[in-house]
Amino acid sequence: MADRDSFRAPGSQGSGGKPKRAGTFTFSSVRDSMHEKQRQAELDTVRQGAQAQFRQPAMPDPAEATETVRQAPGIEYEYKQEFQGRPTAGAGPQVGVRAQDLERTPLGAQTVRPDAGGTKQVDPSKLVMVHAAVLHDMEKRMQALEGKR
Repeated sequence: MADRDSFRAPGSQGSGGKPKRAGTFTFSSVRDSMHEKQRQAELDTVRQGAQAQFRQPAMPDPAEATETVRQAPGIEYEYKQEFQGRPTAGAGPQVGVRAQDLERTPLGAQTVRPDAGGTKQVDPSKLVMVHAAVLHDMEKRMQALEGKR
């Protein structure tokens, strides 16, 4: 006896009146397959949109990025007492760059943003791109010195 959501194609009876397995499918498996195809199509659409949006990230000019890093050396600091309760303020000694030092160059100024209270903060996601440009430039210079390019 067949499940109520199973279907057998005509002529799908095997020897001895038993159903052939290959001719049987369930509506739920067809429905699940259709849902999976629809979900996959939606994911593909989202991926294509993300790729179009982020296709070519703008890498900063290596010379400008190097000058920005020179103008904003890494420092060790601690937050003032009045800032220690903020979510972005870590406890104890910190290592980083000062927003005021970054603002000395046009590229560095793009990495600084004010918080709700007007205090200047470094946007780490933008600063990473500056550092990536410097590292890329350094790698090219090292390869040239080593005679690999």
